[in-house]
Amino acid sequence: MRYAIIAAGKGTRLSGESVSVPKPLVTVHGETLVDRLVRIFSDNDAEEIVVITRQELPVRQVEGIPVRQVVRATPSSMHSFYEISRFLSGAPFIMTTVDTVFREEEFRAFVNDFRRALDCGMDGLMGVTEFVDDEKPLYVKADGTVLDFMDRDDNHECRYVSGGIYALVPETLGTLRRCIAEGQSRMRNFQRVLIRDGCRLGVHCFSKIIDIDHAADIDKAERLLKGRLLGICRARRFSPRSVERDGMILREVMAELHARGYETATVSEESLAGGKGLPEAELYISMARSGEILSRLRGRNVLNAPEGTAVCNDRREVARRAAELDIRVPEMMESPSEDDIRKGLWVKRALGTTTVSGDTVYCASLEDYSAAVAGLHSRGISDIVVERHETGDLLKFYGVGGTAFFRCFYPAETGHAKFGLEAVNGECSHFQFDVSAFERQMRRMAEHIGIRVFGGDAIIRADGTYVLIDFNDWPSFAPCRQEAGKAISQIVDRWI
Repeated sequence: MRYAIIAAGKGTRLSGESVSVPKPLVTVHGETLVDRLVRIFSDNDAEEIVVITRQELPVRQVEGIPVRQVVRATPSSMHSFYEISRFLSGAPFIMTTVDTVFREEEFRAFVNDFRRALDCGMDGLMGVTEFVDDEKPLYVKADGTVLDFMDRDDNHECRYVSGGIYALVPETLGTLRRCIAEGQSRMRNFQRVLIRDGCRLGVHCFSKIIDIDHAADIDKAERLLKGRLLGICRARRFSPRSVERDGMILREVMAELHARGYETATVSEESLAGGKGLPEAELYISMARSGEILSRLRGRNVLNAPEGTAVCNDRREVARRAAELDIRVPEMMESPSEDDIRKGLWVKRALGTTTVSGDTVYCASLEDYSAAVAGLHSRGISDIVVERHETGDLLKFYGVGGTAFFRCFYPAETGHAKFGLEAVNGECSHFQFDVSAFERQMRRMAEHIGIRVFGGDAIIRADGTYVLIDFNDWPSFAPCRQEAGKAISQIVDRWI
């Protein structure tokens, strides 16, 4: 297979945005754009590679494969194509513009698809994508084969846009020569003439193709090449009365990351249970809480880290970590007296979060206490904790480590309740407290546990002190979901 790279453009938009090197020498994922293409082509049975550049540039050489550099300043990509066309006659070829960035495995599939298209008598194969990220995209109207190339898609007839990847038979070069003779100057005009000439062009869809036209596109290309981001939805049993809310924050995050140019996919925690294979990903954005899935995620890049999530599922361990930071937590009692019970206490399962109303029960009488303990035991839960009730304002908080995002509010005033337990503390008195100091402590707690996306509940006492009663991984962020989604996406950007 012969390959060609058009790299003779001026790159004025990049240079105007403080990119000091010629476009072919822009580095993406550790390689210059031109060298990356030469390597990919050599890995896909290249017999010869021809590159046209505006000036003499260092271009990767490959042992056993001629890499020819043509130095010529041309007025358009189609004129560049024309200048190197003499090296492409006699056999099918694949050509790309130098600023086209795609995944290698998808290009390999494109090459194989082109070979099959040739066996079927096709004249070419166009690399297309459904991902539109271009100021002036060339829309591709297709129904199995290309029907038209359009500058606009006002009637929403086009599923694809052109990606700057062309696989053609040598007979199409006659159309190219005629276009040049007629004064045509753009590749999209050449493509239109191919259709008018009756050429049969197939389409091969890439998930994403990024054109490096602006400095910001370099970051988008980096994201594209760093691998897939996999979101893992929390199992329904871990989202009591909050299935939709918990699902919405993950969808918000994944949509934001997709808009930033990442390849994203989402699976449910249940779908991974039972030893099923864990899909490969560069980063797992996981709300999972089951011991099985947390165990399988260990050793991988995960937001939140499974070790930190496991700590949040253990009330005694959360209390121990808080004590190490001098953060007050409710007193835990092994054998409460009747007087302790009458003053109010909470019976909770020690391991795992609250999934049903009987997992966390407020007790103010011996009968309540006995019923709560018996209820847990009847469900096979023998490991329980008993905590002294704290009076004051119930405060809920959300945070994203590594960003400025932190919010707190009173659930009694917003309707964000679960099992009605918020009602035990009654109406808010709005006791004054140092919000900044509280935020700093909760951020320290998240770092100490080892999670970045966190939330929880605290009681603000009348004297302005507070008691941490719950600390969670991945809350729902229900009142501030969009802000949280952007903040979480920011740390993903910096992470990978």
